[in-house]
Amino acid sequence: MAHNRYTRKQILINPRLQWRLVRDACLMPLGALLGGSIVIGFLLNMVRAEARSLDVELPTLGDLGVAGLLFVGVCTVVIVYHGVMFSHRIAGPLFRFRKSFDEVLGGNTKLKVHLRRNDYMHATAAHFNELVAHIDEKEKELLKLRQLVALHQLEADVSEATQQDVEDVAPALVSEQTQDEVTTIEP
Repeated sequence: MAHNRYTRKQILINPRLQWRLVRDACLMPLGALLGGSIVIGFLLNMVRAEARSLDVELPTLGDLGVAGLLFVGVCTVVIVYHGVMFSHRIAGPLFRFRKSFDEVLGGNTKLKVHLRRNDYMHATAAHFNELVAHIDEKEKELLKLRQLVALHQLEADVSEATQQDVEDVAPALVSEQTQDEVTTIEP
């Protein structure tokens, strides 16, 4: 099987955030399960008490209680597992965004954020990628402008140097020409 670089490698990426998400996602279902279990346990005790008062044997009543406890245990594991996976689908992209922000701040404007198929925040990742592409475009425009300014500065420096050379050479040329005119008049 080929290794997918976007597979989940670590369950708890940001434990503090994930435990908060698990708590928030699982609290109500676990509370409902606990409340239902208490009601069922109370009803089972009422049936057991009524059976004793009527002197009736209900041998499967104990099995029903054990089955209820197993059901509660399995449901608890499933709810908590789902809560952890749910939190990972949020914490994972947040972790990826944080790393990506650091890379962009470091100058990497070629970056694209890729999320796993079941992760949340795909729309946010698309907007982030658009933003980074826009920053890259603006950075290229800024580089062109800087090159243009440098070229204009070079042209100005060359023009100034040429003007200075003309000013330096002109008196000597005029002086030479005057000397030639003086020598031609003397004989």
